[in-house]
Amino acid sequence: MNLYELTGELLKAQTLLEEAENVEALELSLFLEFERDKKLEAYLYLIKNFRALAEARKEEAKKLRESAQWAEARVEKLESYVKNCFLPGEKFVCPIGGFSWRKSTACESLDMDKAPEEYIELIPKILVSKIKEDLKQGVDVEGWYLKDKQNLQVK
Repeated sequence: MNLYELTGELLKAQTLLEEAENVEALELSLFLEFERDKKLEAYLYLIKNFRALAEARKEEAKKLRESAQWAEARVEKLESYVKNCFLPGEKFVCPIGGFSWRKSTACESLDMDKAPEEYIELIPKILVSKIKEDLKQGVDVEGWYLKDKQNLQVK
């Protein structure tokens, strides 16, 4: 029986126990409660194991990101060195690849603060924490309300 079924059967047994206090209903209720507790303990083990696995993978991903950043920085340094040693217009080709120059155009600014409004993009961001704070203080914010929730806490 899965946890959902056990919980349903336990509620039925407890209702039966409340209606007619007999030994069989009590035994069934205790048995179902014991089985449900075993299932809950198993779920707790699973949750804790998966949480630990997720944390370990996050740490591994962090180390891989740091390693990739180091490699990218190394590539930039090597490319800079070759760029300084490679003559403009020169080409170099070998079996694994090559070096050559390509012309490009970049747009640069002397002062970013002087950019005209038509070239500035503003991305709106809703300040949910500010709205929550105002609602708690009794301010009416149209379209927003506070909702009390029950969150499962795993210890």
